[in-house]
Amino acid sequence: GEQNVESRYVQQIETVKDQLNKLTNQENPSILSNRLLLSDKFEQIISNTANSKRKDSVKEKDFILTIPVIYLGINRFKRIDDLGYDWSDLLITNIAERINKFIGKNSVITRLNTDELVIILESLHQKIEITGIIQNILQQFVEPYVLKQQKFLISANAGIALYPIDGRQLGQLLLKARKTMEYARRKGNNQYYFDNEVGKDQNSNTLQLENDLHSALSSKQFKIYYQPIINLKTGKIVGAEALLRWQKSDGSIILPRQFLPLAEETGLIEPIGEFVLKTACENVKALQDIGLGKIRVGVNISARQLNQLDLRQKLVKVLLNSGLAPNYVELDFNESILITNETKAIRSLHGLKSLGIQISIDDFGTGYSSLTYLQKFPIDAIKINQNFISKINSNPGNQIIVSAIISMAHKLKMRVIAEGVETEEELAFLVKNKCDELQGHVFHRPLPLVEFASLAESLASCPEMINDWIQGKAKRKER
Repeated sequence: GEQNVESRYVQQIETVKDQLNKLTNQENPSILSNRLLLSDKFEQIISNTANSKRKDSVKEKDFILTIPVIYLGINRFKRIDDLGYDWSDLLITNIAERINKFIGKNSVITRLNTDELVIILESLHQKIEITGIIQNILQQFVEPYVLKQQKFLISANAGIALYPIDGRQLGQLLLKARKTMEYARRKGNNQYYFDNEVGKDQNSNTLQLENDLHSALSSKQFKIYYQPIINLKTGKIVGAEALLRWQKSDGSIILPRQFLPLAEETGLIEPIGEFVLKTACENVKALQDIGLGKIRVGVNISARQLNQLDLRQKLVKVLLNSGLAPNYVELDFNESILITNETKAIRSLHGLKSLGIQISIDDFGTGYSSLTYLQKFPIDAIKINQNFISKINSNPGNQIIVSAIISMAHKLKMRVIAEGVETEEELAFLVKNKCDELQGHVFHRPLPLVEFASLAESLASCPEMINDWIQGKAKRKER
């Protein structure tokens, strides 16, 4: 039972900690593999710089010592990644070895995502020195790489942000360097740009939105609303989907579809996604602690987040700190993310699943995958997209699709959740076709935490209330 899950979970966390320690100590000397180690090294380089500056202060008081943070994106990496994990690791190791020759003994290389490296150089005085090193780095992508007797031609792009001119926080510098790398990528292979060269020709609206997004995170403008998910058999609230809202200082509310694409493009999705995961787990644990039953929370995970090498470590940390048992966390992935890089997605999902969490596929039916295809992934539930459910009574085609999805999913031992259910007709159809769970305005709109808690509390005291409501609506519509 639950005791069992707990102890298995604690063991897993210990294992992850051990692995991290081992990694840190016997790390491949040419490359680091996670963000935590990178922060340490960054602090170290800063303090070395400060020390050397004190020694040289008389001679060099006119110079400003800068620390370049270089974000290197490797192109056409997917073909190599598809050949398997060991191929991509081998390639990254080869690249790191070539680059290491140019970057000075105290510099550091870190692999942040599968196809992205970050290089932090020792302090340098002049832009011309930095430019020389970057040109050397990109020169390493002109010659082909030979892996297991096969030749691979790849290219790269670099974006550079400078400490302290472009920012003093590592996170801020990484975001700027990454955005600049994307800009360089649009200009062609093996191009590089400095952060301060880019802003000039960017659309000012997008730039404004991006600046607002940056400050939204630090000034706590992001709020999480919870949409109740009810079990159609028991009438109980069994879960909630965590939905992000951006409440600007003027009180206006911005919906995710207006800002998430930009967040994804600039890499801000990573800190935002982390905030959602952390807050949702803490909130649901608090609801459980005040006696509101075993509610699970659904959190959306984007393509960029799935690509992060340390997503699993982050999740472990969130679970540890919040104290929420892993089986109450359900990560929602859009099916299109899984299809674009199947091998990698299968690997990542198994890693996440082994923590004891649940995995669901969001917007099922809008992509090109079939349920049999989805069997390759460790999936607990599928969410049927609102487009199939909306006005279902006047669309015989959708009726056939939805009832087929439900019965097929049940054969594969998956739960089915209907999203965006708005009318009593839709509800009646879903009850009749034995759909497991439902969320949508027909039951309740998304609510801030306090309101969600009082709704859950009032219903917990009389579970038959929802049940009667469901049965009543369903019957009335069938007549």
